[in-house]
Amino acid sequence: MKEILLESPVDVEQALNRLAVLEADIQSQEADATKEIVDIRESVLGRIGKKEEEAKRLRVAIEDWASDKKNRKEFFPTGSKSLDLRAGTLSFRDSTPSLVLQKGWKTDDVLNELKQYIPEIRSAGIKQPEPTLDKNGIKKLFDKGIIGEFDLKTLGLKIEQDESFHITLNKLESYA
Repeated sequence: MKEILLESPVDVEQALNRLAVLEADIQSQEADATKEIVDIRESVLGRIGKKEEEAKRLRVAIEDWASDKKNRKEFFPTGSKSLDLRAGTLSFRDSTPSLVLQKGWKTDDVLNELKQYIPEIRSAGIKQPEPTLDKNGIKKLFDKGIIGEFDLKTLGLKIEQDESFHITLNKLESYA
């Protein structure tokens, strides 16, 4: 680029005018570019939103199909938790069992009932029942067989385990 030489105040005035025009043009073009980017982003996000909504409806329909008693029995026979298909895998998974209060029981009620188990609890190395309820410690006692399911019911506790449904998609190939 050629160096600009200014020799007089008139040259400087013209340079300032040209600089002002250039700066205004740059700002205008940057604003136009930002607007175009926003418009493109909104358009793309709108299309993505429609696809996300369709994907959500498909996931619900697939889970409903897999959870249907007839389909569950036929495609997920006893002991089977997964169905492998060309496009992906459908699976049911159990959560980690947790100890919860039975309906109508309060923590204080459970702590009062636990007092009869203090020798077994202390011999198992659990620092309960006072002053708070250590559900993990009690679950360990249950897992070790020190207390049974009847004991849990007597204490106002129960083991709860949920099942969740998962879809694992394979790499996209030409399935359609």
